[in-house]
Amino acid sequence: KVFRIRPRENPGVNAWWISDEVRYGWKHAISDQRLNVPMRRQHGVLIADDYNRVYDSTFAGVKKAVDGGKRLGLLVSPHLTCEEAFTLANLARSIDPQAILGVGPVRFEGADQTFPPGSRAGEPNTYTIHAEKAPNARGVRRVLSAILGQDPLEADAWAERCAGDDVGAVVLTGNDHRPWATDAIENAADRSARFVAVIDTLASSLADRADIVLPGVTWLEKAGTFENARGVLQAFERSVPPIEFAKSEGQIALDLVAVLGGADVLMGAQARVEVVDEGPGQVPGAIEVALPRGTLFNAADVRSLMAEASADLGAFVMDVQLPAVSAKHEPDMEMVEL
Repeated sequence: KVFRIRPRENPGVNAWWISDEVRYGWKHAISDQRLNVPMRRQHGVLIADDYNRVYDSTFAGVKKAVDGGKRLGLLVSPHLTCEEAFTLANLARSIDPQAILGVGPVRFEGADQTFPPGSRAGEPNTYTIHAEKAPNARGVRRVLSAILGQDPLEADAWAERCAGDDVGAVVLTGNDHRPWATDAIENAADRSARFVAVIDTLASSLADRADIVLPGVTWLEKAGTFENARGVLQAFERSVPPIEFAKSEGQIALDLVAVLGGADVLMGAQARVEVVDEGPGQVPGAIEVALPRGTLFNAADVRSLMAEASADLGAFVMDVQLPAVSAKHEPDMEMVEL
């Protein structure tokens, strides 16, 4: 459980500063509006179901659209990690090599503020609170650009493109603790025109109207890498386990790779075997059912894959920074003054 967030001394980034936005920016993780179970639409109504059925329904809906000659659209939230952006984008392109990739909405509030007052951003021992409220917009753009060989579409351009008649399925990721879907995105996510899957952390009107809803996790419940406003790649580890049935967006992507049957598309796959008794109470006679499951999502492993996939992503092996943790050493015997 998270009780509070404290600043970690990091001379190259924030010195010892922390904003109230960060200090108190964890409460959405325990909100009663958290999505905590996978859901699929049945007879026009969203119902909670197990992951196997929801994954199968997700794959079936997307594959039906692509097999019918339609395009798949993927909107990658700037609140996701770089590793998740890479995994989701590769999943989308393994289903539709011409998938339309875009960066989710980047929210701005007010103007940049640098502390102490009167100082300038970048000066020693200063801290800037940025108006941009997307922690990893630059990282997501970097990853998608390397995969596409060109800049990805920004949110509004993606929404306009995916509202076209040639797009048969869209997968949208959120993870913002504020409402994030614009009118254009809501229009592109029209279930009457195309298959819609939403991966998000909080309930929303967009999720209410989707064919599939998969519960993602907050940054506190995952590991990965963000790129900050100065282009510094910073890795972080999970602080608390995911709530209930929520999964990281990267894990959801790997699970769907296993359903796709493309175990070698990203990181290989494992299978767990369930023994099903076909005649309870009778002479034992059972069948084994292999349930596909992607390998456990490991951010460090994905960074290695990213570097192998593209020279433009080599920085995720060479330049990722982990803030140094200063350890206090205490003597193992009591010291007294004589």
